[in-house]
Amino acid sequence: MNTDYVGRSLTYVANEAYTPLWNKMMSGFEDGSTNVVFSEPEQIAAIIYEAATDNKTQLRYLAGPDAVHASQTRQKLGIQAHSEQINELYKFN
Repeated sequence: MNTDYVGRSLTYVANEAYTPLWNKMMSGFEDGSTNVVFSEPEQIAAIIYEAATDNKTQLRYLAGPDAVHASQTRQKLGIQAHSEQINELYKFN
């Protein structure tokens, strides 16, 4: 979601052993390689409101373009291949 969560609420990883992984993960967001458009908080709030008030038995709601992208990728690749893709993206040597 497009917020300042990291800048405001998350303290930098204190253990230096995690620094390479942290930097690789953050670079994926900064360089656009994740190809994701992040949701605005208002979009998420609207989906949550819909889920709470629509009287459907629907189990899952896709909240925003980032969730839609992840769901479509998972459906296209399958759960195992999608998990492997995520693991490979954040793998570091």
